[in-house]
Amino acid sequence: MREARFMGTVTAMAMHDMQNVLAIVRESAGLMGDLLRINKDVPFKHREALERAMGHITHHVERGKGILEAMSRLAHATDDNQSESTDLSTCCRVVAQLTERLARMKKAEVRYTGGAPALIVEAGTMPVMAAVFLGLRLVLDQPGADDRVLELSAENRAGRPVARIATPDLKLSPADLDGLAVALAGTGAAPQQAPGALELLFPSPGGKA
Repeated sequence: MREARFMGTVTAMAMHDMQNVLAIVRESAGLMGDLLRINKDVPFKHREALERAMGHITHHVERGKGILEAMSRLAHATDDNQSESTDLSTCCRVVAQLTERLARMKKAEVRYTGGAPALIVEAGTMPVMAAVFLGLRLVLDQPGADDRVLELSAENRAGRPVARIATPDLKLSPADLDGLAVALAGTGAAPQQAPGALELLFPSPGGKA
């Protein structure tokens, strides 16, 4: 636990510094855009290419900002105040952001479709994020069409927090579910197959387990 807290603290500090770097890039790109607009009547051979490049910079700065925010939440997952309970909706959103590259490698997309507000789970932030990641990885490893979309959501199922990973025609074998159940040991999550989806059931504070 000491090593995990060290890694979390150092990573969080690095994320804050990287956010400052992105802020400078964003402000510089904005200044260049302003100069182009102010001088819109001045002939400039490469104006269209530069404006296109500015659009790419702005898009990827915002994308990077989202990834850094997710990394910051992951880094703080080892904090003492997140060791006993956490918000499932936030965990699902963060994991969806951090698995973009993995999904692209599998020719898929993970799309966070929302969650119930303040969906508290009686488990730490790190174990819950790990459980959602393991579930996503299992579904991504299943055969499927290129460009498929995995919809990740957090639901309140009669007082029971549930993370749902849905994609058309998903069929998991009993061996898949058994293997996932073993991998999820210690996270508080219990996997189950639903039509076209994998569901992870979590314990609620003082409620169902």
